[in-house]
Amino acid sequence: MMLKNFCTVKVLFVTTVFLVVLLAGLLVLFFVGIPVIIEDQIEKNVRLDTGTLQWDRFVKLPLAFDVKVFLFAVTNGVDVVNNKEIPIMKEIGPYHYSEEREKHITGFNDDEDSVTFKQTMTLKFNQEASGVLKEDDLITVINPLMITLSQVTSTLERFVIGGCLEKVIPPEYSKMLITVPVKMLIMDGIPFGFRDASMGVACNIVRNKLLEKTANMKNVERILDPNDGEVDYLKFAYLQYKVRGPDGEYTTLRGRKDVNKLGTIIRWNGKPFLEGIWGRSVSVNNDTCNRIRGTDSTLYPPHITKNGIFEIFSTDICRYFHRGCASSPLTFIFSKTSNFT
Repeated sequence: MMLKNFCTVKVLFVTTVFLVVLLAGLLVLFFVGIPVIIEDQIEKNVRLDTGTLQWDRFVKLPLAFDVKVFLFAVTNGVDVVNNKEIPIMKEIGPYHYSEEREKHITGFNDDEDSVTFKQTMTLKFNQEASGVLKEDDLITVINPLMITLSQVTSTLERFVIGGCLEKVIPPEYSKMLITVPVKMLIMDGIPFGFRDASMGVACNIVRNKLLEKTANMKNVERILDPNDGEVDYLKFAYLQYKVRGPDGEYTTLRGRKDVNKLGTIIRWNGKPFLEGIWGRSVSVNNDTCNRIRGTDSTLYPPHITKNGIFEIFSTDICRYFHRGCASSPLTFIFSKTSNFT
């Protein structure tokens, strides 16, 4: 009887130990093994390997960005012109545009685990999202051409330009306030700076100075004469530059060696620094201000936490900025750039 009880206790002990070991193994598998397996699979599926679904998404985004455009209309234009009153501004918008991006691969570097590409964009007006607002809406605004001229010229240069204003800028666009379709402001562009042999030597010098001053402005497009390749005229538009061509050449890490660096831009236009954009000759931290950092906003590393901060490099502002999760406020760390008016 005692032997039987001893065997029963022994079996119970062995069974208990087995169950404890089994439970411990299941807990380890559940809390350690499965997360490791999941993370490993995530990392394999997000890194940029050619021929994968992730690579296809990287080359051409399956979804379009929603670009919202707000404009400021002058509501008392007659009083401003006739009575010299201060303009009263009213915000109009948003006008929604769908932005699609596609990357064109120009090279690989396996040693540094990088891919180099140029990126093109398309912008299409989204009537459904814009509601009652339309691209052909007429809006009265402070003339962006005048703002452009005031920002790129000195007082003396503005005085000289004043004598040739109607020859450099078409009469309908030469006033301080203009009424134009929204599409002209955003995409089609306001024409100015026409080449005209009859404008005279002095005004032609003024026009050439205008071409020089606006050469690096993204939102001023140079329209060339197909016969001789010279600048025929200029066009100003807020967003047309986005669809004009690639916004530079990016070199980005593919995340195959270190998935936490996936999407990180290490060079733009072949260099890790911006040149002649930020800082002063007497500054000691110009390299920090001009360093290329972050991603292009289309690709991020995995293992994102609630308090994680993303660094996004934008060629629009020649700068990077921080962005948190949806529950956190958007924080910008850039200031004015000379590439825009």
